[in-house]
This record gives sequence, C-alpha cells and structure tokens, in this order.
Amino acid sequence: MVRVQTEPLLAYVLHTRPYRDTSVLADFLTAELGLVRAVVKGVRRLSGKASAVRCEPFTPLNLSFTGRGSLKSAWQLEAIGAPLGLKGKHLFAAMYVNELLLRALHEGDPYPDLVRAYQWVLGELEQGADIEASLRPFEHSLLNEMGYGIDLYHDVNGEPLVAAERYCFQPEMGFVPGEARGLSWSGAELAHLGEWNLTDQQTRRHAKQLLRQALLPLVGDKPLVSRELFSGASHND
Repeated sequence: MVRVQTEPLLAYVLHTRPYRDTSVLADFLTAELGLVRAVVKGVRRLSGKASAVRCEPFTPLNLSFTGRGSLKSAWQLEAIGAPLGLKGKHLFAAMYVNELLLRALHEGDPYPDLVRAYQWVLGELEQGADIEASLRPFEHSLLNEMGYGIDLYHDVNGEPLVAAERYCFQPEMGFVPGEARGLSWSGAELAHLGEWNLTDQQTRRHAKQLLRQALLPLVGDKPLVSRELFSGASHND
C-alpha cells in the first residue's frame, strides 16, 4: 500500500539531479520527516521560470509525499517564497550548508530545531552577513541536533576544564587533558569559545578548527565540493 502524505509540509530542496526523461530526483529537508529523497515528476518538461521556482534550492516550498520506501514521489509543490538572492561567496557558503546536511542527516528522522537553524543561516547569508559568524553557529546546531554536541566546560571524565591547562579534542568523546600531535586548546580558550562571540580572529580560528574536527564523524573525510568552491572564490578576491 502506498502511503500518502496529504498535509502539505514545509520543505527546502538541498540537491537535485536528472531522473529519467522529464523528472528530477530531489533531496528535501523537512521538519517532520527530516531528509526525504523523492522524485518530482515532469518538472523538466516545464520551461523558464515555472521550472526554476518549482525545484530550486533555497526556495521555501509546500509539498506532499507519496510512497513507503526510501524513494518517494513529491506532488502538490507550491513555492511559498521567492528564491533567496544569494551571490558569490555567500552562495557557496549556502551550498556548503546544504552539502553538510546531505552528508550528515538520516532519512526519515525529524529535525524541527535544525530547520529553524537552517532558515536562520540562509537569512543571514542572504543579507550579506559575515560568513564565518553565520556558519559556525549553524554547524554547532547541527552537531547538537545529531547528538554530537560539544561540552566546552568539562573533559571526558566530567572534570571542569582548567584555564591554564591544554586539551585535545576527540570526536564523539570530548576533551582529553594534555597535548598531542595536532590541535590543542587551553581551558581559557575553550571557555571563551563557549560564548560563541566570534568577533576576534583567534576565536574564529579556534571555532573553525574545533567544529571541523567534531563534524568528521558525520560528514566523513571526503572533500566537500562546496568548500573547494568557496576556497577558490576566496583566493580570487
């Protein structure tokens, strides 16, 4: 029996690719169903603006799904807002956010808080906000939502971090006292990072280093395409 999702859901397209002659295979982010992979039938028969609006990333949509398996069909698509006006490095940053979600999320798990964080980061990027200060809180929210939250005040044994001591971070575990090869931070640096005030360059660097390590179990070590695009754009400035 085919399951029909009759109540339209708010969804965002994360990625699309051609499917058969006239359709696309799309990955959608929803609050109720999490990541949903679905066929959008006939969308490539449409031309011009109609085709673009119906299945374009960064556009809020209302839609319904049918199907019980891992591959569903999307229907009753309706754009409920215009595509965001993302350009240049801010567009590449938004593409990075989508790629993170595609790597990290599990199909069928609800993520209502993450959808709100996603809407926030897209809004910040559309307004031309500082990219680093927009991405780091979103990455932190993603880790929390997936159960990989970082305790910036205690080590792996539950002991409070000491300001003058140094600590290494072990993904999926936490902070381990001592210095090893690679990155380490002082307890004072981590306490400052816990405020998520990314106004100075040193805190930005620490946040980027730490979150990149913490995200590895979710996204793997395969290079992110969007990260390479962003780096290329930065080098060309």
